[in-house]
Amino acid sequence: MPPKTVIVGVSGASCSGKSTLTQFLHAIFKGSSILHEDDFYKTDADIPVKDGVADWDCKESLNLDLFLETLKYIRKHGDLPTHLHNRDNLNVAKEALTQYNEILEEYPESPISSSRYKFIFVDGFMLYVNEDLIQSFDLCLMLACDFDTLKARRESRKGYVTQEGFWQDPPNYFENYVWPGYVNGHSHLFQNKDVYGKLVDSHIQLSPASNMSVQQNVKWAIDTIQNALS
Repeated sequence: MPPKTVIVGVSGASCSGKSTLTQFLHAIFKGSSILHEDDFYKTDADIPVKDGVADWDCKESLNLDLFLETLKYIRKHGDLPTHLHNRDNLNVAKEALTQYNEILEEYPESPISSSRYKFIFVDGFMLYVNEDLIQSFDLCLMLACDFDTLKARRESRKGYVTQEGFWQDPPNYFENYVWPGYVNGHSHLFQNKDVYGKLVDSHIQLSPASNMSVQQNVKWAIDTIQNALS
């Protein structure tokens, strides 16, 4: 019998640590694959413009219809579409695997047998913006983080490669675009629409504290996955 495919969403605001966590889970769970929501950005010319500035951090910047269809493909076929298979190696977060190699040494074997389950880890900042997307995942993980930490991390980045070029945040981009985009895409998931509050959807698992270390995020995610499948 082939292994059962388990689709795990790994989400959170920009710079919350989701891509680094996804890379660790991919390395620890043998035979797994990664789907990057960033691969579903619209072309540079189709990115929404607000007050004369491109808004790369709103949900409208993504082709969410195509993203949902890809998740349905994975559910049906148990694997990524062929054209997305080789994109696992494009994520710069893989550098963290070397920096925190001691984490990998704690998990020489897969925590869950790869003969029973094949994990597809989905890395993205807008995974849970509607119910159709939420229901596409077997498990929804979400990293908590605070405004000041996210802002400092985002502003320390040099820029981003886009489909057709390169993007660097202009001044005040985080508070005018990144954070409002996160709140707009996620407030419906929280009580009283307070993104620092408690989730109202029990299908989504929020990390227990803001700004946990890489090691803590990895342990929490593995424990959550194991509990969900036990």
